[in-house]
Amino acid sequence: DIEGDVIRGWLDGNGNGGKMRGLDIGCGANKTVSDAVGIDLTEKRLEGCSGGAKGAQSVADVCAHALRLPFPDNSQDYIIARHVFEHLLDPVAALREWRRVLKADGLLLIAVPDEDRCRSILLDWTHVHAYNPTSLLNLLEVNGFAMTGMQVIEPGMSFCTKAISA
Repeated sequence: DIEGDVIRGWLDGNGNGGKMRGLDIGCGANKTVSDAVGIDLTEKRLEGCSGGAKGAQSVADVCAHALRLPFPDNSQDYIIARHVFEHLLDPVAALREWRRVLKADGLLLIAVPDEDRCRSILLDWTHVHAYNPTSLLNLLEVNGFAMTGMQVIEPGMSFCTKAISA
């Protein structure tokens, strides 16, 4: 799980001694960080119906949509969104919602397919948006985030970004 290792490394390098509170949005059958609150449309112990979660039991702690998080403003230190962002019809609304629940200088950790390396919409009909590092950087910046890290995943067809809420 190279993506997970990158994301966990970014969190470990943040210097908060593992005392951060965070969400793993679209966690499906596997949370990236075990103590994160898993958010998914599929309730815990039910089987996923599409993508990498098809047939696998959800580990979600909270059943909710990525655009309607049941958490107070400024309550989270980080949000992980691995391979969920490309599925959202309104990515701007998602970034606004995620920024709402993140504390100032909170971390947003996103992994998406890299459109420069694969035609992700053709690979998965549930993908409604495609991103490359430049397009995601632009979207993050106009929505109040500052990208502080980006890593292309080798081997693979994705990239991870680390951004801070302004």
